[in-house]
Amino acid sequence: MSIITEKLLEELFILYSQNSVLKLHGDTLPIETEKLQRTCEHLFALDYNLTLIDNNFQDILCQTYPPKLILTHTVPTIQEITKIHFGETEENLDDKERKSKKKKKGNQKTKKKEKKTEEKEKEKEKETKKKSKKKDVPKQKNEKNTKNQKKEKEIEIVKPKKKTKKKKKDKEQKKDTQTEQKELKHPLSSTLLISRDARCRKRFPIEFCYALNKSLCRSSTLSKGIELMFTGKKSPLKTLSGFVPHTSTRKKKKIRNKDPEIQLIQNGKKEILREIKKNVVNKKEKFNEGTIPEVRLVDIALMKKVWKIKYIVDLMVEIKKEKYKLIVSSSEKGDSYNRYSTFSINSMPYPGVELFGEFQKNDYNGKGVIYDWDDPINTATLQIDPKLLKFPLLKKINFQNYQKWDIIKLTQNYLKVILTMISDPRENTGLDIHCLSGWDRTPLFCSLARMSLWADGLIHKSLSPLQFLYLVVGYDWLLFAHKLNDRVKNGYEIFHFCFYFLQFIQNDEFKLLNYQKKWDEFLLKKKKNKNKNKNNGGGGGEWNKGKSGDKKKSNGKGKNKNKNDLKKKKITKNGKNESRGKKSEKSKNKKEKIQKNKEKKESMEHDTRDENIESNSQRVEKLKELQNIFTKFYKKNVLSQFLN
Repeated sequence: MSIITEKLLEELFILYSQNSVLKLHGDTLPIETEKLQRTCEHLFALDYNLTLIDNNFQDILCQTYPPKLILTHTVPTIQEITKIHFGETEENLDDKERKSKKKKKGNQKTKKKEKKTEEKEKEKEKETKKKSKKKDVPKQKNEKNTKNQKKEKEIEIVKPKKKTKKKKKDKEQKKDTQTEQKELKHPLSSTLLISRDARCRKRFPIEFCYALNKSLCRSSTLSKGIELMFTGKKSPLKTLSGFVPHTSTRKKKKIRNKDPEIQLIQNGKKEILREIKKNVVNKKEKFNEGTIPEVRLVDIALMKKVWKIKYIVDLMVEIKKEKYKLIVSSSEKGDSYNRYSTFSINSMPYPGVELFGEFQKNDYNGKGVIYDWDDPINTATLQIDPKLLKFPLLKKINFQNYQKWDIIKLTQNYLKVILTMISDPRENTGLDIHCLSGWDRTPLFCSLARMSLWADGLIHKSLSPLQFLYLVVGYDWLLFAHKLNDRVKNGYEIFHFCFYFLQFIQNDEFKLLNYQKKWDEFLLKKKKNKNKNKNNGGGGGEWNKGKSGDKKKSNGKGKNKNKNDLKKKKITKNGKNESRGKKSEKSKNKKEKIQKNKEKKESMEHDTRDENIESNSQRVEKLKELQNIFTKFYKKNVLSQFLN
């Protein structure tokens, strides 16, 4: 049974339009945010086993993220994360194994001694009990005395039973509260506490969807040293201004002593920093706690080892964002030490929110709306990984003319690039999408990717269009702090454009199954080319110089040929005819096999075409229903308020 009704959707749109920024954190959350969080968790749980990360753990990890971050797969524990960071050599592992064996031997000896001592103590206790029983046996003088003794014993036995029942109830209540807390406290928060300062507005990379055995993440762009001066823990501006954070040190000490899980996380944080200090990439940098090198390296470790990201999609129009002639943030390519060079960074500049004002003026029609790329702010250029451009579905696109495309064609071609990254079948090929702050352009492409995967039946299989719309609007946009009220007042309707754009994704070009087939063919060709190069690697022989100075080949393929080689090549006429007859028979057999294989392939293709036609029709129906439901509620509950 679906818990989502049309009334709940109306309430969600009204809530989204009235509040410029929804209160997501604090000691007392409003009822509306709690209800929204619970419904999103329920919708995710219909198809996945969830792991929750509490955003209000000790200190708020990010004020513009949901109160509980939802993950749909298992994430490594703190012990695994500390081992994962920058790897471990085989030598270190051998040393650890030796030490562990020595410890085991020592532990075995101590255990034997402990067993012997325990056995002796048990024997002594048995002897003492026997002696005490003999002394305590009373002499039964009268029947009256025995009856009184029984009554006294019954009274003594009844009293503790009542107390035990109360204690059991209290213990059960405590256990329930502890289990709820354990679900929320996750060891990954130790790395997030460090890595959050690496990103603008502390919007660290977090998973929004898990599909095809890879995590699809979202974040903001990289922050610079100026932001750390304002937001970092050891910032000099905080100490000068006398700013004190809302969580005092006394409270932290109490929490550490009480909860053993929090102690484990804090110790894990120290272990992570120790390992990173040993493996600093640039030794010229001064590594200190709370500085840029530490924060950057933890951010790289989180992306590479926890989320297993390979592709980064940078939607910024600028390489470095400037405010008041100061560099506030930059993309991964703008990093001065090239720390992010191991990733596949794809600079795909996409216009900001201001362009969607022209979309509104053009009667909500995106055709013909082109961005002004001549503005001096636009320092970034389109740079896609050249290996991806060899992919057959992207070869047809002429990316050099991206400045001439209108907003529809631009989003279509960018979405094709993102789908090629998602459909990459190789391991450790996760994806991270980000713009500057991560709450306008990133949710656009994140929600489009989610909707296309849902239409193909790859994720959220049990959700209806109404349920799925609630999840996309509530989780991808509202809980990640998109400012709908401010955007609609100014006419920047990027949220409306996202669902308007669904009519341009209904083709087979955006179906992920087609991308997967092309990837298989693409990788097979690569393997064949490698094998050919290996076989042809021997090539001609090495050149050697004789006494006369003439060049000769070691294989004997030069001008001077051996007589034995010529004799081997001479064959009689009868022998030639026999060999030709054999070859003709073999060629006939090959042709027959080829024809049979073609017939099989054609029959399979007909079956697959019928299946594809059915799946394409389902995809089109799903996207049309979703678009119709959105337009109905958006016009009634959002646009009507601002028009009046």
